[in-house]
Amino acid sequence: MGRYRLGNENETKVDLSPDLMFHHSSGAWAKTKIRFQSETRNTSDWATETSSFVTREAFAEIGGIPHLADTLTFWAGKRYMKNRSSHILDWDYHQANGTGGGVWGIPVASNVLMDLDLVSWGKEGYTKEPIEGVGYADTLIFKPRFEITLTEKDSVKAEAFWMNLGHNPMKECDPGYVCAPDTADDGFAVTVAYDRSGGFMGLGNVGYTEFVVQYGTGMGAGTNMSKFGWGEANYKDHSSYRFTLSGISEFENWALQPVAIYHNDDDFTQAGGERVWWTVGARPSYHFNDYFSLQFEAGYEHLKQDKTTQTSNNGANGGMTKLTIAPTLHLTKGYWMRPQLRVFATYAKWDESLKNINTGKHGYSGDQGYGPGGASYAGETEGWNFGVQAEVWF
Repeated sequence: MGRYRLGNENETKVDLSPDLMFHHSSGAWAKTKIRFQSETRNTSDWATETSSFVTREAFAEIGGIPHLADTLTFWAGKRYMKNRSSHILDWDYHQANGTGGGVWGIPVASNVLMDLDLVSWGKEGYTKEPIEGVGYADTLIFKPRFEITLTEKDSVKAEAFWMNLGHNPMKECDPGYVCAPDTADDGFAVTVAYDRSGGFMGLGNVGYTEFVVQYGTGMGAGTNMSKFGWGEANYKDHSSYRFTLSGISEFENWALQPVAIYHNDDDFTQAGGERVWWTVGARPSYHFNDYFSLQFEAGYEHLKQDKTTQTSNNGANGGMTKLTIAPTLHLTKGYWMRPQLRVFATYAKWDESLKNINTGKHGYSGDQGYGPGGASYAGETEGWNFGVQAEVWF
């Protein structure tokens, strides 16, 4: 819970994505790309012990080969695979990242393209040495994807992925891991998205509308409907579904990004139980001129989680409201225009039943913790947050 992000991010985060293009006289081309990311919550200029530096992407792609379809490309390496996200939630509701290879843009019909990917995803901290008869404890993922063009403005994207974990240390009760024999070692998830260009739900001519339906079971349930490889702790009977509606409308001097999500989990613990999380919110902004705008953000989240016999789950039934205002400086108008410098003030209030749960970016929780306000507001049910922020994309 507590996702609505405007100003409220306590990391210094750098994401650099250099790429290099190669061209052949025949029209064929090749692309290489690397994505470096560094992140720290330390405020000093020398935070060597608390800073992370990782390589998120490193891949090569080739396309435009004569006598093949213009849309056809081949890739191999580590990469993001057409992720889908909500900017104001800072959350990918479909994140397909991994190491492997694939073929994109296979023409199936005049208005249908297909992608095929086969990737591996290994969770940090899991078994690093090969296991006899199994190999490494990575999740193997097969992902077909279809993109169907309906009209000039309308399209449907449909994809599924099947995953199998060759060795689950929790299921096998390996030393040093929580013993959970009923955890899943395979799973399935499917995502279908309808996209329409133009303003959100017909509001204006600039922007888009997106409606997404998702379903997953086993390792493909819970947050793993949207992220590869995070389902190793899911129970084998766990199933989930989610509806997401989002988009943007832009006008000459103002813009609006709304979002609404409903997420349901069944049998989310070994002892069963149902969990429902939903949220609705929006970020409107008004540009006074090229250099100054006011941004607002309002969001409400609600969590209802059954209490089960699992000791770490105490149940919950409550909501949180979050409101932010952020005067912002920039060099031109537009919702996506960066860089931006902003000051912000945020007020949040949450129900008594949520004040001790352990919440995160994924919208729900099981263990006890500090509540939506984190350690700074432990035991409280409301709080204020003030700060300054720079946001730059290049």
